[in-house]
Amino acid sequence: MVATKIRAKFGTAFGTDHTGVGASYALLGTLSTSALALYVSSSLNDTCFLSFDGVNDHLFIGSGGGGGANAASILETIDIGANKQDNGRLEIAKGTSVYVKQGPDGAPSAGDIYISYMYAE
Repeated sequence: MVATKIRAKFGTAFGTDHTGVGASYALLGTLSTSALALYVSSSLNDTCFLSFDGVNDHLFIGSGGGGGANAASILETIDIGANKQDNGRLEIAKGTSVYVKQGPDGAPSAGDIYISYMYAE
C-alpha cells in the first residue's frame, strides 16, 4: 500500500481593527479554499461574536486586552478536520464568509481581530 501525502497549507489571513466591530455584523472575510482549522486571534479590548451567516451569533470570543505592546491576545483554535465519519473528513466549505459584531458589553475601543485558516492539499 502506498501512502498518500497530504500537505497542510494556510490561506491568507483576514480581519479588522476595532473600528470594524460594531452593533451589526460586518464581513471579516471569505475562505478561498475549504478549511480544516480556523484560528481566531483577538487583541480587542472587549468581547465579540463571530457568525458564519451574518445573522446569528455562532462563536463568542473573549477580550484580548486592547492592543498595544502589553496587550494579551486571545487565540482560539477550531479544529474541524479532526472530526471524521467513515472515510470522509469534516471541513468548512470554500466560500464560507466570517462576520464579526460587538459582544454584549458594547463596541471595543482598541485592538484587532484576525482569522487564519489551514487547508489540506
